[in-house]
Amino acid sequence: IVQVLAAVLDRLVIQNASIAMGDPGQVTKFHAMKAPGIGVLQYLER
Repeated sequence: IVQVLAAVLDRLVIQNASIAMGDPGQVTKFHAMKAPGIGVLQYLER
C-alpha cells in the first residue's frame, strides 16, 4: 500500500510542478529553492 501511495503522490508532484512552472511570478510559502534529498517512498517508509 505504501508503494502505491508513494507512486500516486510522485505523479501528483510532477503534475503540480509542471503547472507551477507556467506562472513563475506566483511564489507562495510552499515553494522551495530545491527538491528535498529524500523521495516520497523513503519519507513514507520512515
